[in-house]
Parts: sequence; C-alpha cells; structure tokens
Amino acid sequence: MAEENNLPEDISNLEDENVTEEEQQDNHPPAPKRAKVVWQETLIALVAAQQKQLSEMTEITRHSKIATGPTPSTSATGEGSAQALANTSFRLSEFNPENSDYAIEEWLDIATKLKAELHIGDVLMIAKAGEALKGSAHRYYCDWRPVHRTWDEFCKDLIVAFPDRETPGARAFTAATLRSRDCESLSDYGIRKLRSINRFHRDLPWNTILSMVEYGLDHGEAQATIRMHQPTGDRELLKILSEFDARRRKQRVMQNQSSRSTDVSSMPRRREKFVKGSCFRCGQSGHHKNNCNVDIDKDTGTKVAVETKDSPPTCTHCKKMGHTEPNCWLKHGRPKKAFVVKK
Repeated sequence: MAEENNLPEDISNLEDENVTEEEQQDNHPPAPKRAKVVWQETLIALVAAQQKQLSEMTEITRHSKIATGPTPSTSATGEGSAQALANTSFRLSEFNPENSDYAIEEWLDIATKLKAELHIGDVLMIAKAGEALKGSAHRYYCDWRPVHRTWDEFCKDLIVAFPDRETPGARAFTAATLRSRDCESLSDYGIRKLRSINRFHRDLPWNTILSMVEYGLDHGEAQATIRMHQPTGDRELLKILSEFDARRRKQRVMQNQSSRSTDVSSMPRRREKFVKGSCFRCGQSGHHKNNCNVDIDKDTGTKVAVETKDSPPTCTHCKKMGHTEPNCWLKHGRPKKAFVVKK
C-alpha cells in the first residue's frame, strides 16, 4: 500500500493524460499528426532577425545623415558625372612621324598640358596617346613593354625612339622660304608659317614675325591690309587671312555661276529645216503647199497668186512656176507651129 501511495507524479500525470485522450477520442475523431521540422523553424527565425537588424541599421544611418550633413542635390551629382565623362571622352590630335610638320616633343608638350588641365591618370593618357599615334609610332606603342608604365617614361621613350632630325639650318630655311602659293589657302599658310618660325626661334619679336609672314604672301591686297592694320597677335593675323580666303571662295562661286549662264546663252539654236523650192500655192519659198497659210481661194472670181518681186511667176491653173495662166499649155494647149517660107 505504501508503494502504491508513493507512485511518482509522472505516472499519475500520464494516467490523467490517457484518460483525457480517451475522452477526446470518444467525442471527436483523431486529427492527423504532422512531423515537426526543426531546421525550417530555425531558418525562418534567423531570416526574421536579420531583417529586423537591417531595418534598424537603415533607420540609424538615415537619422545620422539628416543630423550631420545636408542632402546631396541631384544637380551636383549630374555635374560631377558630366565632368567625369568629359575627362574621358577627349581625343588627341593625330601624330605621324613620317609626314608631320612638327617634332614629337611639341606633340607631347600639348598632351602633357591637357593631362594636367583635365586631371587625367597616366594609364588613361597613355591609352589616348596610343589611339592618336599613327604609322611607325603606333607600331612602337603596340610593342612598348616598359618596367614602369607611367606617362613620364612613355614620353622619354618616344623622344628617344623618334628624335627630331631637322637641323637648325633646315628650320631657318623653312621659316624664311615658305610662301603662300605652296599652301592650300592663306589661313593654312599663316598657321604653317607661324609654326615654322616658332620652331626656328621662340623668342623673336612680333614685328620680325609679322614682316616674315608678310614677305611670304603672294597676295598684294592681303599684304597691304597687314601693313595698314598691323595686327598685334596671332589671332588677329589669322583672322585677316581667313577673311581673304572667304572672299576668294565667294568670287570663285560667282565666276562659276556666270560661266554657267554664258554657256547656256551661247548654246547653238535649233537650226530651221531648209525647204528646197517654193510653195505651189502661193509661190513663196521656205515652205511647202501643205504648210501654206495664204488663202488664195478666198476670192473665187479672180484667182491671182501672191507673187514676190524676186520669185518667178506661177500659173494659177496648173500651179507650176515659170509661166502664167494665159500662157498655160495645160489649159490652152500647145501652140501650133507656124511654117515660114523663105523666098
């Protein structure tokens, strides 16, 4: 009895559960049992916790931006992107050492100034220079394998590979003998002349440069204009020369138009068809009877043909020339022969 009274509470609880389960089975049908998957519940809980942490972090960062700094404007962002695009979309002028008018040092100086103004890196600048190089310089760029790939090393290697072979004497000769008839236009002559003078000597006074440009001009009106206006710089000088180029182009267009008009006016006219003989109706020459406009049958009583002073007479009966109606053989017959007896 004592052992029965000292039963553990778990056994008594199990009996109670069994009793309640039996009662429920009597009242309702048993529900299907589902197997619980522990890892799915754990994964769902982890995802929910991560989403909560992300939302908290975004909220904290948003409040910190509002408190510490101003909101960036869209215009500033657009200007920055446009500036970055402009810095990468430029192109260098082409350089071919075989037919270029200036040395590689001048071309590299221009490229270096552009690199400093646009704040471009060495790698991008070297790539842009490779696109602009032509001929043997482009082949050298494709085979270029330096130890340090920098812009300074690239410039030094190009200067060594393509040295300026023009002597100072040749530069002086080119600067002194270049004339406008050797160039395509006056503005082209001005650009090439100023460049050759600058290559010969960069510190020449402007009066000397202007006199050298004026000496090489083969256009008297342009020379007189330069003497009269005395331009004070390269831009003013090139502006005067470009104005004369525009006038020459306009004169050529007007001359072409006038020559076309004279060609049209001097074209041979259509030759009129020559008609041999005269009209059998009116007796005039230059047309046939079918094209005659003279109405000679209007007055039926008197059939008189219109005769000109120079044209022979025309018969109104047989319409033949050389005789008139009173002498027409077709109408009156041939005259009889008269025999004259000589004594």
